[in-house]
Amino acid sequence: MPKNPNPELTPIQRGMVFHKMVEPGSAVDIEQIEITLGAPVDARRLQSAWQAVVARHRVLHSRVVETAPGDCRLTTVAGFQPELAMVEIADPDFDAGCEAWLTADRARGFDLMAEVPLRLSLLRRPGHPDRCVWTFHHILLDGRSFSDVLVELWDAYDALLSGQDQNLAARPDQSDFIDWLHGLDHTESTAYWRKLLSGIDEATPFPEAAASVPTSATRRVTRRRLSAQQTEALERWVRDNGVTL
Repeated sequence: MPKNPNPELTPIQRGMVFHKMVEPGSAVDIEQIEITLGAPVDARRLQSAWQAVVARHRVLHSRVVETAPGDCRLTTVAGFQPELAMVEIADPDFDAGCEAWLTADRARGFDLMAEVPLRLSLLRRPGHPDRCVWTFHHILLDGRSFSDVLVELWDAYDALLSGQDQNLAARPDQSDFIDWLHGLDHTESTAYWRKLLSGIDEATPFPEAAASVPTSATRRVTRRRLSAQQTEALERWVRDNGVTL
C-alpha cells in the first residue's frame, strides 16, 4: 500500500490540467506510441501483458480528481483493465489509413476527470505488419518512462508465451517522488530566480509571429536510417545533455 494513496500533482502536471481546462479540445498533450510488429502477435496475450503492466503501476490506472477547489490529485481507478481494441484498416494504402486513424484518435482525446487517460489499439490489414498503438495523456508519464514501460510489456508478453512467471522488477511508486519533491528546500532556487527576474514587472509578450501559428496539434513522420556510429554519437549526446530520444 503506497504511503500517499492520492498524491498531489507536480507543477508540470498541474499545468497540463490547466491547459486542458482552457483548451479542452487541444491534442497537444496526447501521446501516441506506435509499434510496428515484425512478427505475428498473439492479441489475447498481448492484452494480458498490457493489463499486467498497467496493474503494477498505480499511475497507469489513475485519473485526475479535484479534492478541493483548485486542488487536483491523481486517484486510482479500481479494477481498470485496458482492452486492446482491434482496428481493421480498410484503406488499401495501409500507411495512409493508419495515419488517418491516428489523427482521429488524437482528436478523440481524454476527459482527465472522468477516465483513465490511456487506451490500446491494434491496427491490422492483411498483408501488412500489425501496429500496436498506445495512446495516453502526457500527465501520466514523462519521456524517460516510455521505454521502461515497453521493456516491461515485452518481458511480460514473452513470459506469457513461454508459460513462465512474470518476474518484473519492482519500481518506486510515484508518491515517493512527490514526497521527495515537496521535501526540497527551495530557498536557494527562489533567491536565484528573484534576482534574475528583478526589475521585470509585467508579463513578457510572445512575438507577433506566434499569433499565426495554428493551435491544433499536427503530426509528421520522417524516416532516416542512421549508421551505428551516428546512433552511438546521438545516444552519447542525449546522455550528456540530459534529454530524451
